[in-house]
Amino acid sequence: MQYFIKRVTSAVVAGAVVLGSIALYPDAKKNVVNAAETKYDSASLVNYEIILGRATDYGIVSKSFTQNSHMETTLATSSFSRTASCSDSIDVDLTSSPTAQFVIGGVTPADGYIAFGPVKHSDQSIDVKNVNVVFPDSPDFNVTNNVQLRMNVADQTTFNYSYLSKEKIDNNINSVIGHGKDEADKISTKTGNPDYVLDVTEPGILDVNKNSNLTTIDLSNPVYKNRVVYINISPVKPEPGQPPKDDPFRNLREIFKSDPGGKHLIVKKNSSTVVVFTNDEPGPVGLGKVQVQVVDSDYVDTPPLNAPNDAYCSSTDHSGYMSQHNSFVDREIAQKFIWNIPNSKEVTLTGSAGTFLLNGDDVKVKLKDNPSAGWIVANGNVENGCEFHYIYGGASTEISTEGNGQMHFALHKNFASAYKTKAELENGSSFVDTSIDIEKDQYSFVLQEYTDETFATTYGPAIPRSVGTDSILEFPTISFTADDSGTEHYAVKKDSSGASYKDFFFRVKENPNSVYSIANNAGRIDIRLRVTSNDAGTISFAVQSKTYIGDSEDSLILYAENGTFGSKDKWVDMVGPRFDLGAFYNKVLVPGYMTLSKTISDNVSEEDLKDI
Repeated sequence: MQYFIKRVTSAVVAGAVVLGSIALYPDAKKNVVNAAETKYDSASLVNYEIILGRATDYGIVSKSFTQNSHMETTLATSSFSRTASCSDSIDVDLTSSPTAQFVIGGVTPADGYIAFGPVKHSDQSIDVKNVNVVFPDSPDFNVTNNVQLRMNVADQTTFNYSYLSKEKIDNNINSVIGHGKDEADKISTKTGNPDYVLDVTEPGILDVNKNSNLTTIDLSNPVYKNRVVYINISPVKPEPGQPPKDDPFRNLREIFKSDPGGKHLIVKKNSSTVVVFTNDEPGPVGLGKVQVQVVDSDYVDTPPLNAPNDAYCSSTDHSGYMSQHNSFVDREIAQKFIWNIPNSKEVTLTGSAGTFLLNGDDVKVKLKDNPSAGWIVANGNVENGCEFHYIYGGASTEISTEGNGQMHFALHKNFASAYKTKAELENGSSFVDTSIDIEKDQYSFVLQEYTDETFATTYGPAIPRSVGTDSILEFPTISFTADDSGTEHYAVKKDSSGASYKDFFFRVKENPNSVYSIANNAGRIDIRLRVTSNDAGTISFAVQSKTYIGDSEDSLILYAENGTFGSKDKWVDMVGPRFDLGAFYNKVLVPGYMTLSKTISDNVSEEDLKDI
C-alpha cells in the first residue's frame, strides 16, 4: 500500500504569481499515532515474542523453582525442588502444542524428584505427543532416582530426555533471564518518559471508584490500534519540599496486595493493542485478576469453570483442555499484556495473565489462589501455591516440533534510520524507528542451505517465508536423526567412540521489497549449525551465526554475532527447538520532496485570484 502526506503552500508575487507549491513525500508510517503529542510504539516491534525470544516454549523461566502443588506448565529452571508436603506432578494438559519442552538444571535435595503426570488427549485440541526434557550431565543427577513418570498408556505420549552440562544449562537460563532484563530496562525507560507514557488525566481514560475498589482503563479508541500503550502504575514520588502528588493507581496497587482475587481492574481495548504496565516499587507487589473487554476480538469467551461471573477474566480454567475461555485468555490477554516489575523482591500472582518480567535481585515469586497464565521470567525463585497454565496456542503447526532431533530458526523485523551495530541500536537508540506497522506478508526472507562455510554451493531448494503482523518470522522445522530412519543428508550417526557431530550451513537473506520510504537491507545472516548425537541416539544443537546489514553488498557491517563463527569452542548451545537469530533491520529513508509550481505571467490582482 502507498501512503502520501501532502503539504500545500501558496504565495502571491507582484507582477508574476507563483500559484501553489505541493510537497509530496511517501510515508511508511501508516497510522502513526500522535494523540495528545504522545508517542506510541508499533505493536509489531514491542510484543511478547520479541521480549521472550527463546523463552516462548517455557511458561516459567527462573533461577530456581519450588513445587508446592499440582502444575500445568512447561518449565526451565536451574534448580528444582518441592516442599516436604507436596507429592503432586507437573502435567502439560494445557500445552496446545505437539511437544512440551522442559529444562531442569538439577533436583534438590539429592534424593528429591520431579514427577511428570498424565497428558489429557481429547477432541479439544490437546495433542501433546512428546515431552522433551534437558537434564544436567552430572553425577549429582540420576534419571532413575530423580524422575518419576506417572503417564498412563492412554497418554500416547513419548518422553524424551537429553543431557547438557550444568554450566551450559545455567548459561542458557541466565541468558534468557538477562534478555528479559534488557527488554524490561527498555520498557522502564519508556514508562518513565512523559513522551511515551499514557496520560491518564485525559478525559475518559481512567476511572477509579474507591467505593467498589474498581479501576477502569479505557483504551478502546481506534487511535490505539496496533500500538503499544505504556502505563506507569508505580508509586508517585513527590518533589522535595512539595505536597504529595495525586497517585492514580494507589488504590489498585493496594487492593492487588490485599484482595487480588476480586474484580478490581477492567481494561477496555482493541485486540491489536499491547498494554505494558510498569510498577517500580521496591517493596512487595501483588498482581491480581484483570477483566479485559476487547471491542474487536475474533475469539469467543466463555466463563471459566466454577466462576460464572468471570467472563473475559485473566484467570484460566482447570479444565484440562483448551476451552474457549482459555483461548481468549491466551490470544487477548497473555499475548497482549506485559507486566514489568523491575525492583520488587517479593511478587505474588493471583489469577493474572501476560508476560511477567520479574527482575528484582533474588526475587521470590509466589503463585496463589487462582491460576495465572502466560510466561514468567524471574530473576530468582518461583513457588506455586496454585497452578500456572501454559496455554500458548500461537505456534504454527509447521514449526511445532514433534520430538528429538528437530529445531527451527526465527527472526524479527526491525527498522532504523541508519545501519549500526547491535550495541549502537539497542537500549532506546534514536536510530531505531518503532512506529512502523507491518502488513502481513509485506516482508519475506529465504533460508538457503549450503554445502560448506564458503557459502559457494547450495544444497536443496531455498525456503521462502513471510513476516507476520507481529514482525516475527519462523522458518519450518528441520529434522535430524541419529540413524537411518530419516533423510540421509540429515543423519548424524554415532562413530566408534559413541558420539558424532556434523556441521550444516545456512544463509538467510531478505527478498527485495518495494515498500515506499523503506530501503531494502542488502545484508544476510550466516549460520553454522552443529548437530551432535550421543550413544543414546539423542540429538543436540549448537549455533554460530553472524548478521550483516547495510545498503549494498559493498557496505555491509557486522550487526551482531552468536558465538564466534568458525571457532572450535565458542558456540551457543540450544536447550529448546527454537533458535532466535534476533533482529534484521531495514532503513527508513529521509523523505524526499517534489515541488510543483504554476506561474501566471500576466499582471493578476488579488481579486482575480481569490477563487483559484
